[in-house]
Amino acid sequence: MPIPVLLVLLLSSSTVFAAPPPAGATRAADDWKVLSLMMDKDRNGKLTRQEALSFNPQPAQLVARDFAAIDANNDSVVTKKEYTDFIDKGRSNWVAEFNKADTDKSGGLSRDELKATKPGEFAQIKRAFAKFDSDSNGQVSIAERDNYFKLAAGQRAARMATARDSRSRLKAPPPAAPD
Repeated sequence: MPIPVLLVLLLSSSTVFAAPPPAGATRAADDWKVLSLMMDKDRNGKLTRQEALSFNPQPAQLVARDFAAIDANNDSVVTKKEYTDFIDKGRSNWVAEFNKADTDKSGGLSRDELKATKPGEFAQIKRAFAKFDSDSNGQVSIAERDNYFKLAAGQRAARMATARDSRSRLKAPPPAAPD
């Protein structure tokens, strides 16, 4: 797939921008669309472990790392349903932990609330609190966390497209000499 088309798909995905997904769509479904376009080499709508391992971006690394857990029926391929179910379950669990940590029920986690959580919980937010707290109100909401990762995904996609474009130019045959 040409890089400009892939970049347009990545940038138009609700994974990249804060716009809500269309009715009935989920972030995981959008991620799957992009992942399958990038990784599904045989275009059968399923990902094998080899396809996942051959690709590098973060969602692909997740598929490779958690392949056995995502492959719910153990048939050695990951389908869109298995991927979206896995991601949606993980997000539900994360939101439940977030709500439990939000002791004042303000809809956001303050530095004090984060300090009261287990050492590994919310580690990224703890490390980069100011970057996540986009409205500078002293709390990180779920929406701010999601926006932070969407922006990061867009930046990664742009870097990948630039790197691939550079590599393809290096591999391209030189232009034909004029007659």
